[in-house]
Amino acid sequence: MSYTIRLKSGLLGLLTAALMLILAGCSRGQAGTVSSPQAAQEAFPVPETVTQLTRLENTLGDQEGVYAFEEQVNGMMVLTYYDKTAAVSRPVCMREGCAHNSLDCPACYSPTEAPRLFAYNGCLYVLTQGIGGFCLYRQDLQGQERTEVMSQEDVTPFSETIEGSPAGEYFDGLSLYICYQFYSPRDTAAILKISMSNNPKTNHNLLYSWREVYLRPAVRMFGPVVNGKILLRDSMEELLLLDLDKLEKSVLNDTEEPTELLELPIEGGWLHTVWDRKGYFAEYDYEKSAWQLTLVDMETGVQVYHLDTSGYDVGLDTYPIECLDMAILQGQEGQSWLADWETGELKELSLVQWRGDIKETILPLAQCGDEYLVKVREELYSNFQINPGGDISTEPVYQGQYGFISVEDYLAGQPNYRIIQKAG
Repeated sequence: MSYTIRLKSGLLGLLTAALMLILAGCSRGQAGTVSSPQAAQEAFPVPETVTQLTRLENTLGDQEGVYAFEEQVNGMMVLTYYDKTAAVSRPVCMREGCAHNSLDCPACYSPTEAPRLFAYNGCLYVLTQGIGGFCLYRQDLQGQERTEVMSQEDVTPFSETIEGSPAGEYFDGLSLYICYQFYSPRDTAAILKISMSNNPKTNHNLLYSWREVYLRPAVRMFGPVVNGKILLRDSMEELLLLDLDKLEKSVLNDTEEPTELLELPIEGGWLHTVWDRKGYFAEYDYEKSAWQLTLVDMETGVQVYHLDTSGYDVGLDTYPIECLDMAILQGQEGQSWLADWETGELKELSLVQWRGDIKETILPLAQCGDEYLVKVREELYSNFQINPGGDISTEPVYQGQYGFISVEDYLAGQPNYRIIQKAG
């Protein structure tokens, strides 16, 4: 059954005409494509634009809804919008009769390309990283087409970046930064800067960090954003903050020092996760058979508290907490604990789902105002495949059902989900 979402009445309805003008740059499809009358009247909402350096994630949301990638039975990743008010989801595709199951659909992406999202100038962008390098797409928010803005092939003078491993993607509201790590023969890193205000295919440059003495020893990790700078770990296990503006000036005139060494009072352990200028350093205590966590203020170097996980039988799992105020400790039997950032108190998360005979904690995928977007449960399908010899093989495939839940109910373990109905 075909179903579409109408824009909310009232103020949003009055803004529809203005929104269409803003989206004009995002609405143009391929030459000769004619939008349907339905698509001309409706559009997906424009997400909030980033105005400070932020690491890209595979979700993007605001108070009204969330853009995220939903895995289909055939493995395809479908860019989907989850409307908070209506509790309805739909692929970012308004083509009549589209099944959203192939790369011909403007909302479909390969699962091997690690798609990331950001918004700029009233448009939604998707950055993919695959074996052949990166590709940058602009999504048509009327859901008819998507446009390739730039790809690895356009970085002709710097094609060796394809030899590096993608190590982080960042956006500051004006420019996109793609970081690479090289293990051989250079054993260091490079950063590609793509300015979005003009034609990205020509308005970009590569910051050859290996040419600069101050970035040796080699960069081993590009991490979260701390105080508006990228957190680095080098091959000496030192933590540094990289100022991208100073790095660019240093490449030009070699007068600016772009890195700042973090001298934190940590004798051992490794940086587990960072959020809001604070970081957990983790070290395993073999005598206690438990992890020891130390929360440190990354700005001042002051230790906030020490957390001993003895008696909890936990492992560690890094959680994307750039957008969620959470530090998750994973248990051996599918349970998880939330570490309170202020006190260090561990609270077991009681909302779980089963994936076959495996129990998993339900973790938030994104925050939308006062609610979390979660995958409520997995539904099991059998994927039939006819082999060349004629025999049939089956492979279990799990497809999720999604819902919204208030932050209060989630933390209290109350399964008061608003199940999201699929449309389109």
